[in-house]
Amino acid sequence: MKRGVTAPKALLFGLVLYAPSASAIQSDNPNPSMDFMVGAGEFGAAITGERFSVGAIAGPLGEDPRGHLRVTFPDPTFDVDTPVECLVVVDNLAAAGSEVLENAGGAVQRLVLLVEDNGKAGDPLPDRALPVRLSITVENPPAQAFCTAALGLIAGAEPIDHGNVTVHDGQPTSADVLGAAPLPELGAGTWRAELPDGTVMTVEVP
Repeated sequence: MKRGVTAPKALLFGLVLYAPSASAIQSDNPNPSMDFMVGAGEFGAAITGERFSVGAIAGPLGEDPRGHLRVTFPDPTFDVDTPVECLVVVDNLAAAGSEVLENAGGAVQRLVLLVEDNGKAGDPLPDRALPVRLSITVENPPAQAFCTAALGLIAGAEPIDHGNVTVHDGQPTSADVLGAAPLPELGAGTWRAELPDGTVMTVEVP
C-alpha cells in the first residue's frame, strides 16, 4: 500500500459521524441474533486518502443484507460509495460487499471490505481492514458468494488508525435455520482478486 502523511483527524471524525453507530444498528435490530458490522477508519499507519466507513446488517445466515459502504482511495478502482449487497460474519471477522461495479466480458465484479474486530479503539491489538476487488466468470453469481470468497483473504488485512469497527456474529435460532433459503453456491469459474498493493490472485472453483 502507498504510504504518506496521516489525513487530518477532523476528516476522520466526519467519517465516524457519517457511518451509522453501533447503537443505531442495534436499535434497528429487534432480533439480537442478527449479524452486523459498523465503523470507520483509515487503512494502515500513516496512509493518506485511504479510508472507509460502513454500516451493514443482515440475518444470522447472511440473509436480507442492507446498509451502506464507502471506501475512499486515491486509486479510483478502490473508490466506492454504494449500498451493501452482501454480508458474511464469522466470529470477529466480517465481509461487506458493494453493488455490482462491472459486468462485462463475462466477468462480474464487486468490491468487498474485510474487517477484523479486535476490541475497542485504543486497545493493544488494533482492528484490521482490507478492501478487495473480486470478479468471477459465472453468469449471475449470487452476491453472497463474493463475501464468502473474500473472507478467505482476511490474513492480508492491515491495522486501521484513528477509527474502530464493531462486528457482531448473530447466532441463528432453530426457527432461523428451518426458515432459511438454501445458501448460494459459489459456482464453478475463475475468481480474480485484486488487492490495493497491486497483487492479483486467481482461484479456480470446479
